[in-house]
Formats: sequence, structure tokens, C-alpha cells
Amino acid sequence: MAVRLVSTNLETAVLIIPPFEVQSFAAPIRRQAMPERWMQVPAHITLLYPFAAPAEVSQAMPRLRQALAAAEPFDVTLDHYGRFPTAVFLEPAELQPLLDLHRHLAAAFPEYPIYGGEFGQAFHPHLTLVQSEDESGPPDLALPPTPSFTFRVDRVFVFVGDPEAAVPYVPLAAALLGPP
Repeated sequence: MAVRLVSTNLETAVLIIPPFEVQSFAAPIRRQAMPERWMQVPAHITLLYPFAAPAEVSQAMPRLRQALAAAEPFDVTLDHYGRFPTAVFLEPAELQPLLDLHRHLAAAFPEYPIYGGEFGQAFHPHLTLVQSEDESGPPDLALPPTPSFTFRVDRVFVFVGDPEAAVPYVPLAAALLGPP
């Protein structure tokens, strides 16, 4: 008799996954300074986290697609570093398109406030490079010169994974921006 182990800790998130050039810039920095469990998902810009339970994602997708239909594709330029008390990140040059996209998603999914409401309702789009798990703040690192990456956001991804497992999060679904 085969035994199938299923994680009960699975969680999902709606993310923007930047292209390879951003991943290749971020990966060495993240490897130096991110808790290992946070390395299981590619560098990303979080739009909704937590999101629907994995078993409910297929039912949530029509609502996600409807919310995204009101958002046209746009370019994002990550061109400067920013800081939170516990993180260092790449910040977009122009926040408004990301704020608008999040506003559409938050209106469609009020039951999933950003980061579970832990930091309030304000959305601050960013791509985390360095994160501490406690209030000690991020470790001091010699960061590379400030990059400038521009990429097109024309879809979002729903990733699923177990925050306690040493296996990568995987894309569960994708949805395009703009009218169908």
C-alpha cells in the first residue's frame, strides 16, 4: 500500500514574476541574506498574499480574471533600492500602475488583505532582496550598483507552496491583464 503525504501548510499568493535578467541580479543577493525558506519562491512583486486556499484557486480564477480585465498591461522599471525596517528591496520608478493593479485585485478580493493586514491596508510595491526574520533589521551587505530593469507586466501568477518545506513554490495558475 502506497502512502501519499500531502502538506497541510500549503499557501498561495498572486505575484508578478520579473524576467530572467531580474532573477539573475536578485538571486545572488537573496542567497546571501534571505532566510532559506524564503528562497523557495522566485524574486517577485507580491500583489495578494495570502490568497485562496489551493483547493479554492480554480473557483477564484474567474473573479481574478474579471478584476484583471480592467487593468491594461504596463511596463515596470525597478531602478532604485528602498528599505523597510526589516528589508532591503528594489522599488519601481513609477508606483501608480502597480497601485492601480493592486486596487483592482483588493476590490475583487477584500477577504485577502495584503500580507493578511499585518502591515495595515497600504500597499507598497517592491521586490525584496534582503529580509530579516526578526526586528534586528536586514544584515549589512555591499549591494551592487543600483540597477535599472524594465519589463512588461501582462500577466500575474498564482504560486503555491509550503512555507515550512524545503521545496520550491510552483505556479498553479496565470491570468492575463486586459480584456479577454
